[in-house]
Amino acid sequence: METWLSGLTRARMEFRYRVFRKEDGVLAAEGMTAHAYVGAKIKPFDLKKRYPMLWEKLSLAALKN
Repeated sequence: METWLSGLTRARMEFRYRVFRKEDGVLAAEGMTAHAYVGAKIKPFDLKKRYPMLWEKLSLAALKN
C-alpha cells in the first residue's frame, strides 16, 4: 500500500492511496480522502495559526510529493 499527502491548505488536507496485490504487485485499488480541520464545536479552524509546528511539518511533507 502507498499513501501520500496530495493536497494541503490551511483548512484541509487530502491523502491518496494505492493498494497492490501481495501476490504479484498489481494495482488493485486507488482512492483518496479529504479531511477538514475542525474544533470541538465542529467549526473549521486555520491549522497554521492553531498548530504552527504541525503546519510546518505537513508543508514540508507536501513539498516532497
